Amino acid sequence: MFRGVLRVGNSLVCAEASSGQSVLSQAFAPGVNITDAVALALGGVRHGSRHKTGGEDKKRQEFRYLRDYPVGPHQPLPPFKKYDGRMGEWKNYKNFVHYPEHGRYTTEKLDVTKMGGRDLPPSHGGTGRKVIGRVGGGSKQKSRWIDFRRWPKDRDQEGDGDLVERVISINYDPMRKPWIALTGYGNHMRWQIATSNMKAGDLLTTTTKIPPNPVRPVEGNGYPLGALPVGADICMVQWYPDSDEIKIFNSEEFVKIVRKVGDRVIIQRQDTKHQFSLDQRCMCVAGVVSVHPLKKIKIGTPQRNRWLGNAPRSGLWNRKTGHFGRKIRALPPVEEVKEPEPPKDKTLILHCETEGVVGMPNGRKRRFDVTKW
Repeated sequence: MFRGVLRVGNSLVCAEASSGQSVLSQAFAPGVNITDAVALALGGVRHGSRHKTGGEDKKRQEFRYLRDYPVGPHQPLPPFKKYDGRMGEWKNYKNFVHYPEHGRYTTEKLDVTKMGGRDLPPSHGGTGRKVIGRVGGGSKQKSRWIDFRRWPKDRDQEGDGDLVERVISINYDPMRKPWIALTGYGNHMRWQIATSNMKAGDLLTTTTKIPPNPVRPVEGNGYPLGALPVGADICMVQWYPDSDEIKIFNSEEFVKIVRKVGDRVIIQRQDTKHQFSLDQRCMCVAGVVSVHPLKKIKIGTPQRNRWLGNAPRSGLWNRKTGHFGRKIRALPPVEEVKEPEPPKDKTLILHCETEGVVGMPNGRKRRFDVTKW
């Protein structure tokens, strides 16, 4: 026998049930279990079982996993994730390197702040919010300022001639997989990514001349793309002439020159077989990027994974869609890489002091920036 008070609409009704029957059976909609209603009235919750009972499969439909948090218009998105008509740009959410305030290049070790998958704090122009997951912890590290430009920006290509550098030492960098080389010329020293067979004492020659006949590449030397023959293995490729955008610098990574068309050179990635058409004046380095033996071994324990700064997975089961399937598709056409055009938008400076004042909302309790509406 159960006795209790049950709310029906806006009124309280006394209920009494015994053996699954109730005097209020007519007060409920058909299909409602009276025993469950009485249990709610007594303060308890009757949970459905995940097993089949009575020939019916009662599923727990009230539980919903909120996998993605609501994203506002000003919250950064993870890299290359599309949401609400915008796509997240690539940023480094793992660590923040403190470069010297004077802005001049240095070979000294730089301090690093681990962000754990968060955006930069508001003091540095960010939001400080969590953006990506599976990032956190790790051993303390120091950063080295890598100079990816083989031909220095302040060096004249015509009057200064070829650049000859000596490899002072080959060192280990905890923040990247390849070896790094400390090179020097004149009174300048800089860090560079080392190739697979580079050793201390080697002389590295960098030239910007494109001869009529291709030259035989020497590993570690820098050449324009137009100066190398078809079939040469290259790395650290400059994407635009005289630019700071350098690609193909990860461990054991290289591309191959497949053909030349006029003043364009076609290169092909070895992992995806994608081809790109670059200007023949773009600089590159002959050879394959090196790899440190400690960075090449397999991660065998969770402790080593945390030492590398990788947080464990959440354990949530994800359904594999067609994105995970194996599909055989035709390769995309050759992508012609051109310098980005300058923006065509123009900025108009309005000299009228009252321009735009009419129609602005009045301030209420606190000041509101209308430009961020």
